[in-house]
Amino acid sequence: MPDTTSAVFALPMFLEFDRPERPVRSARLRLVVAEHWGSGGNDLEGFLIDPPVHRHAIEQGVAATADLLDDGLDKAPGIIGVHRYLDGLPLQDFVYPKRINTSAEREFDPALWGGLPDKSKLPHRGLGKWFNTNTDESQWSLVSSAYRKDGFQALANGMGAMRFGMQPADGIADGAVVGYGGSGGGNASIFMPEPLFGRLDRLFVRYYLRIGTPVGVAQMSDLRRRYQVYHDSSRRTPVWTDRAGKFGITPDHTTSYGGTSGSSGMGYGWQMRLAWAECDAGTDGPDEAGWRPGMHLFDFGARQPPGHNYAALPKREMYWGQRGGFGGMLYVNRWYCIETELKLNAVLEQSPGFKPDGEIRAWLDGQLVYERTGMLFRALPLHAPAADPGRIRPCRELGVRALWLNWYHGGTTANSIERSLFITGLAWGRQYIGPMRMV
Repeated sequence: MPDTTSAVFALPMFLEFDRPERPVRSARLRLVVAEHWGSGGNDLEGFLIDPPVHRHAIEQGVAATADLLDDGLDKAPGIIGVHRYLDGLPLQDFVYPKRINTSAEREFDPALWGGLPDKSKLPHRGLGKWFNTNTDESQWSLVSSAYRKDGFQALANGMGAMRFGMQPADGIADGAVVGYGGSGGGNASIFMPEPLFGRLDRLFVRYYLRIGTPVGVAQMSDLRRRYQVYHDSSRRTPVWTDRAGKFGITPDHTTSYGGTSGSSGMGYGWQMRLAWAECDAGTDGPDEAGWRPGMHLFDFGARQPPGHNYAALPKREMYWGQRGGFGGMLYVNRWYCIETELKLNAVLEQSPGFKPDGEIRAWLDGQLVYERTGMLFRALPLHAPAADPGRIRPCRELGVRALWLNWYHGGTTANSIERSLFITGLAWGRQYIGPMRMV
């Protein structure tokens, strides 16, 4: 509650004044310092609390032309694929039942690199399904609308969700040596059809996301579960376990030679994951355990030409909320409609091999929350190492090759608490999709 009667206030503080009856030409505020630490002088700064207001209307897309809960959306113009996680459907309808090394070129149609076609391989095989890569199958489950754990409530009657779990790392505690790796909660791909694989230059991806609370909000934001650990056995410099990482379902063209942590850009490969950073302020505020979402541009670093090293961007230019604050925080136990657009930059056969005309956008619940243009993600010529069946090279024009679901803690340390994430209402295509019809 606002304090309007105390004679003394501790800083920082907020002041509210009566609305003036006439325009203000000048004003004077007199403060008396009642207590002061130290003997030296200090500066006192004041700021006008006048934040911008988000005024964007909800944008309807092709999903508004479909029936309820995306029924028939797969037939709409520009739509490439739809996943409807309805009650009663088995996990195998959406996830390929066999583990395949999707980082090995031997699993893919050689025609993608100019060889003889083989339609028994990826991306023809299991087209439209998730290929789980290096996360434990026990972390995946398809829950019905009746599921009631982890703070879950169904988005709509009869619609379930894909659940992803993340457990605390073994042995993580104060003083532990944890290395530099993080913790995975979901890692899977849905590949583009062969005619689009490596050629598609624009993709919209829409899905509904909910941050679960398997141990409750208070336990998730408990600062006692943020530990001081060490990267190596020398134990010289302790670091806090970081509560941040990557998430989302986004386009990618990752290869064995580029596209992941710090290696995106030019002719090597690229990704467009989202970034999350958890609020653990320990003040019982509404943001506790929620995520600050943004675009994970940190990977576009040293391989990029001058002016396009996005790893050096200020964080405020990567995180959402830049358009009036809306979308700056995702709260737990709440569904959000997330949609991203990636328009890849044009590539050229002649030097420098690119035009910096790429674009990225994000919408939350149908409202634009992030936009950046004039970007560079790819270039020709392709990095062309000798073929290695156990690795995968970039191909074609470095267009979109897949949807990448990547939920990861880290970073620099492993996860320290139990987590869960829910996703439903997935659709992807070549035009803006927008929120699904719910009523």
